[in-house]
Amino acid sequence: MIFLFDCVRDGESFIALNEKNEEVGYLLFQKNFSSIGIVNSVTVYQGSVKEHISNSEDILGFLLTTIFNIYGPIVYNTYNVSEKGNSLLMKMLKSFGFQDLYTEEGIKLEQVFMKKQL
Repeated sequence: MIFLFDCVRDGESFIALNEKNEEVGYLLFQKNFSSIGIVNSVTVYQGSVKEHISNSEDILGFLLTTIFNIYGPIVYNTYNVSEKGNSLLMKMLKSFGFQDLYTEEGIKLEQVFMKKQL
């Protein structure tokens, strides 16, 4: 598992442990606050389960449910979660009701990478 914890300012993670106290999965997220300091949204950046785990959907589902139970009915969104690199996370997010966003022209919003050679 690759953690990008240092890349998310004020990021937090939930880590799932098995009965041997070994890390088997994680969810990286960031809380966003209102002007009076109340959590008003949570952004999910990453989530993964080790490859050899047979109940990976259950583990990732548990981690997502934990966030929803702690912070309740607020806005939840994702940032930079690609279908290619995180197919299980995308599947789980969609099972919890997350939806793809589209422009007014019907184009699916996705991460854009641009580069300029100087």
